[in-house]
Amino acid sequence: MTAMQTFDTPPLPSDAPSLPDEVFDALVGVLSVAPQDTASDDVLVSLQALQAARPHLPELSIALAQRHLLAKDLVSARDVLESADRRAPRQPLVGALLAFTLHALKDPTWRLRAFEVEGAPCDDLSELLLATLRDPASSC
Repeated sequence: MTAMQTFDTPPLPSDAPSLPDEVFDALVGVLSVAPQDTASDDVLVSLQALQAARPHLPELSIALAQRHLLAKDLVSARDVLESADRRAPRQPLVGALLAFTLHALKDPTWRLRAFEVEGAPCDDLSELLLATLRDPASSC
């Protein structure tokens, strides 16, 4: 079993200034071309800043949680996804990723999260995550 890698990123102030739409869009554009398999401190800090600026966008929480998962920082991924779920409940991908993360943490509440998501219309990625949880032997 490998140890989880964590990053010591500075906490963002709760009163982070709002970003003008143009700056926000530019930063999202830059991050969208960052390699999907990287979890560097720069990418994590940038995503945290964007999420603080636009906490109502579940896509940013999903991207940030994905980077935490790539870094094997399951606790941070769970925290991001739980926060996103409180702000924007009923987002199938947030719920499916949260169920997946809770399963990886061996938290039995993953079953409840998966059940909640199964009752809602899901996209292909959410369906794939749920199928993997139902039958781990069928995953790649």
